[in-house]
Amino acid sequence: VGSTVPPLIKYLSEKENLRVHTGLFHQNLAELVDKGIIKGKCSASVAVPDSKDFYKWLHLNPNVEIRNLNYIYDPIIISKIPKFVAVNSAVAIDLQGQVVSTTIGPRVISGIGGLLDFCRGAKLSKDGKSIIVIESTHKKGSRIRPMIAPGDTVSLTSYDVDYVITEYGVAKVGENSRKKIAEELINVAHPDYRKTLREEARKLNLI
Repeated sequence: VGSTVPPLIKYLSEKENLRVHTGLFHQNLAELVDKGIIKGKCSASVAVPDSKDFYKWLHLNPNVEIRNLNYIYDPIIISKIPKFVAVNSAVAIDLQGQVVSTTIGPRVISGIGGLLDFCRGAKLSKDGKSIIVIESTHKKGSRIRPMIAPGDTVSLTSYDVDYVITEYGVAKVGENSRKKIAEELINVAHPDYRKTLREEARKLNLI
């Protein structure tokens, strides 16, 4: 989840009895393991040491297991973990809840990785949740848009996402009507863009 990791770790520090099943084991998770907040083994497909201390911490650590991609990214395996919460980031999202994570217009900037696998595994998990965390703006404007840009590839639909979180709040997406999804997303957009988003949403008959 990239730059979302540090604030997420800070939030998780207030929790207890957590379990981790992730594509990338981040260095910050080690602190939660040492504090006993994360219980049992952490499953990951890869761990990238950012320092010698983290490398030493990982070496033969019984609390961390590295598994192959077919296991870690399997939605069926993920679905068997109760209350599984998938947290992923995105490039943009439109007012219908369509998520873009791999492109900026026609230009491909990354692969999809385990995004779809984790989100759908979470949706199938008992009491699971699929969450997208996104900054409300970038250098050229709002990341929450009336419609996805020409050339963009849709990575997730609104049916794959339960909540979208920005620095301005939480939007409930899953199981909402199209109108409610648009309203929720406008409310967590940057204040400078909310008026324009509402105007465009009305033109598109979204609200």
